[in-house]
Amino acid sequence: MTKRILARGLMISMILGVFALGFLVGTVNQRYADAQKIPGVGDVLDKAGKSGGSLGSVTQLGSSISEMQTHVNGLQKNLETLKTVQSALGGGK
Repeated sequence: MTKRILARGLMISMILGVFALGFLVGTVNQRYADAQKIPGVGDVLDKAGKSGGSLGSVTQLGSSISEMQTHVNGLQKNLETLKTVQSALGGGK
């Protein structure tokens, strides 16, 4: 019985000792992270557009299309406003 208690105590002490040693070594060798700026999709597309070639042409076409879509959306809002004013004035058909 005494041998069993002594063996368990020794086993628990060994496990705790290994854990403490690992923890100590881990804190001594800890390295701190360095922050880096990760380029976003817009940065990559800007660089591709400036680089020329087929990828640059496709990038420029994509940005032109998105600008046109923005303008079309603005025109549609203006058209809806004009229709509202026309119906308020009684000029609707």
